[in-house]
Amino acid sequence: MARQRFSAEQIIHKLRAADIELVKGVAVKLILTGVALDAGSGDCRVNAFMLDMNKVFEAFVYRGLVEALGVSENVFQRCHKGLTLDTGNQIGLEPDLSWWEDGQCRFVGDVKYKQLDEESFKQPGMYQMLAYMTATGLRESMLLYAGTECTMSSFTFRHTCATVQVRPLNPT
Repeated sequence: MARQRFSAEQIIHKLRAADIELVKGVAVKLILTGVALDAGSGDCRVNAFMLDMNKVFEAFVYRGLVEALGVSENVFQRCHKGLTLDTGNQIGLEPDLSWWEDGQCRFVGDVKYKQLDEESFKQPGMYQMLAYMTATGLRESMLLYAGTECTMSSFTFRHTCATVQVRPLNPT
């Protein structure tokens, strides 16, 4: 079976085209496990409902991509376990998104739910992507940010030919 190849733009387009109904089950699970009650102090008690929006957005993107690309969760994995940076398998990595075939990683990406300015994605996110590409042997990866504040960018690291595609993704 020939392997499908998708460009960054095709992946973004397929994700935007995915039906939001597909993630309702994931959203319900996150809501139910993310509820927190504030014990409060004094005479007035307030209940709080809290969600980790990073996890909600990651789950939304992952589920949308699995459905839009028509692949199984065994091939397109979320938080792949067992990936390590070092030869002694001491430094574990868990990319938000990865595509695996025959034990080989074919795509790696990360999802961020935060406001961007031009400097904010150039540090920790880039180091993280470089680590993922080093561990997988890939020369390209994708960093997806919620919103439309950042522009599509591409960064190639010196001495490696490794490239990170930075893409905005409007979740609305």
